[in-house]
Amino acid sequence: MLAGMEIDATHTNIDSRAVAGASVIVMLISLAFANFAGSDDEGIGPYLVTAGFSTLVATFLYLRAIPRSRSNGTERRTAFVLTALSVVGLPVFWAGLTLVTAPAAALLALAAPGKGMRAALVVATVVYLVAVGACVIG
Repeated sequence: MLAGMEIDATHTNIDSRAVAGASVIVMLISLAFANFAGSDDEGIGPYLVTAGFSTLVATFLYLRAIPRSRSNGTERRTAFVLTALSVVGLPVFWAGLTLVTAPAAALLALAAPGKGMRAALVVATVVYLVAVGACVIG
């Protein structure tokens, strides 16, 4: 069983703190690769700006948007919106937005019952893997 995840027959309960922490760590490492690896070294300034912005977005998502979505029953809508933001942000993967919105979308897609959640989960996961790969490979 994955850390921070309990599955029973009726629902999936995932600890959003574990997902938040893991997504921020992967985002920081991926952005470091995007900024410092290869021939186009962008330097510490752009890294700090993109990492700072992405960390602020992650903080808002995991401390405000996701708990609010869970409390008022709008997980499905929020999962779709975050999935769409992840797809839209993919061409500028180096900005880090996709690296925090895709895991948040996947978290909500797993937690929300209903139609279309499997598609949102698959799209968010694929987009996330592509963004991480693009950062690492360059």
